[in-house]
Amino acid sequence: MVCNLPRMKRPSHKKSRDHRKALVQLPDGGKFCANPVTPIYIRLPKSGQTCQYSSLNRSKLNRLILPTPENPIPPVKSIVVPNSGGNKRGVRLILRESLMSFLKRLESSNLAA
Repeated sequence: MVCNLPRMKRPSHKKSRDHRKALVQLPDGGKFCANPVTPIYIRLPKSGQTCQYSSLNRSKLNRLILPTPENPIPPVKSIVVPNSGGNKRGVRLILRESLMSFLKRLESSNLAA
């Protein structure tokens, strides 16, 4: 299957997201559109949506990354990138490898039980 990426008709000052997509050759000779780069950090999904890497919703991810009285050390690592301009809020980013290793540990404990 060949992926047809949309072509830009004229240059624009806005950044296009088409540059992120690459044509990847599969071992069996097939082709598909994908982003071969895996991110180090992922952003929390918007409310009502799920994470594209784990299929977990925002509230479940928040329970995994934020400390609680029952679990003072969260099982998944995250960082906060502060906004400039004196805003109190920032952008919380989840370490993707930490999330994936948590899910693998969960899977192995479920298989052992």
